[in-house]
Amino acid sequence: MKKKIFGAITLMFLLIIVVISVFADPVSPDQMTTVGSERRSVSSTGESIEAQAGNVTALNINHTRVTEAWQGYYGNVSGTVVLDDANNNSMYDWAIAIPSGEVFATRNSGSVTWSNIACAIYDNTSAEETALNISSNDVDGVNETFNDASHPQFVVGATTFSTNQCNYTTNTYTSDAPGSDFDEILLYEGGYIIYTTLIENGATGFAGSSNDFQIIVGEDGHEGTSGSTSYYFYVELS
Repeated sequence: MKKKIFGAITLMFLLIIVVISVFADPVSPDQMTTVGSERRSVSSTGESIEAQAGNVTALNINHTRVTEAWQGYYGNVSGTVVLDDANNNSMYDWAIAIPSGEVFATRNSGSVTWSNIACAIYDNTSAEETALNISSNDVDGVNETFNDASHPQFVVGATTFSTNQCNYTTNTYTSDAPGSDFDEILLYEGGYIIYTTLIENGATGFAGSSNDFQIIVGEDGHEGTSGSTSYYFYVELS
């Protein structure tokens, strides 16, 4: 089940266009374009097994269930460094050929105080499981998914996170299998988890295509829960 956590419900963000300032905090993208959303197909018919009077038959049954706790996003990133006035008139600009940095997603609809950003701790992840209606028996819980403690050094605003500083990390998949790209780290600020993924430049993504980022975020779909949740995206290019 863990293998399919991310591919179950996927909304593709094909392009994020960003205007950045050097040494600035993460900002909201200028544009995000949604080009499709899909989920695992499930057969509506049962598997048939022949029955014959007097027989007893041993069966090994395997079943793949769609996660009720996660939403996936993936896509590409482009950006520009600008010399602008207060009305966004450019005197000069420079396209970023090889994007690097981070993509962030949070349910916090207000302002994020980036100077207070920190690694998530156990109390934060436990509160997130409660918010997402995840039980201690769920194999696709927050703590079960972000169960690594390894990541490269990265910088958010003026805060540097050293190698392996944060305890709750994971890697989304490459070509339908575990890989070492697309590090995702749980950060925390202002009462909210900040889902954070490191941008890769054209790495092979979960479906075998080229992606700059992949990120999974918590979403409660348990026990027939319907509807959707707003996530607010930020990006920081370096």
